[in-house]
Amino acid sequence: DNPAGAVRYAVCTGGQRYLRGKVPAEAVATEIVTKAGMAVGPANVHNEYQIDPTVPIDVAAPIYVEDVVLFGFNSVKVEEPFLPILDLGTLLLSQNPNVRITIVTRTDAVGSDATNLEVSQQRGQAVANYWIKKGIDQSRITIDARGEADAKDSDDAKAAALNRRAEFIITGLLG
Repeated sequence: DNPAGAVRYAVCTGGQRYLRGKVPAEAVATEIVTKAGMAVGPANVHNEYQIDPTVPIDVAAPIYVEDVVLFGFNSVKVEEPFLPILDLGTLLLSQNPNVRITIVTRTDAVGSDATNLEVSQQRGQAVANYWIKKGIDQSRITIDARGEADAKDSDDAKAAALNRRAEFIITGLLG
């Protein structure tokens, strides 16, 4: 749920934002919940923070987006059903100048490591290009192409299809 080991973080799935981890005081939690609510609507924010006075207040808090963009086999084209996810990213980036997004792209394990890494990079660039065409400065977008690293069992067609994806990590929104 929190691969980077952040003290506090959020998970975004199905339009809902789950704020998790530790904050130093209830006032800090309230401030973050309010800020997140302005971005996605207050009813879509779930405060799951734990209060721990020893936690520093100025730590970065990434948002891990569980909603992903899936790609066809050996394809780098963003398909129509996934455009609403990218449009939410456009809105988030447009309204919040401090926000940065890392696009983590993966492939299945079919093909060579070098080919899969290249396809993964191209998938990330396809997503980045979508936002750049919408007026987002490319300096706010990072591509983390991982190729087939951490690929699930590609002998299973369903697992292989889920490996062909772009995931998103948002920073700069929650501090």
